[in-house]
Amino acid sequence: MNTERQSGGGSIGPIPASKVEARSDRLGLAPDVAELFELCILKMDAGYRGWQADEFEAERARQASEAKRSRGGKRSSGGRRGGPRPSVARLGRRGR
Repeated sequence: MNTERQSGGGSIGPIPASKVEARSDRLGLAPDVAELFELCILKMDAGYRGWQADEFEAERARQASEAKRSRGGKRSSGGRRGGPRPSVARLGRRGR
């Protein structure tokens, strides 16, 4: 059923309930068992998708951290301690 889900943008979609129901029909499950089977599959799928989303975010954070380290730890503050570089407008006023 994993191949039945839609995916894109770094995330996976749920297994369609219709596909889970079709699987329970193919297995020939009694109606009460089929209902429990479908509920269990959909709940496990929700947990799996949550885990996948967490893994995706962790990987994204790891890649961002590596990219930052590969830039040599350059600061966005212009290399000065104590905050960002002064704006051009502020620099222009100092000379007056």
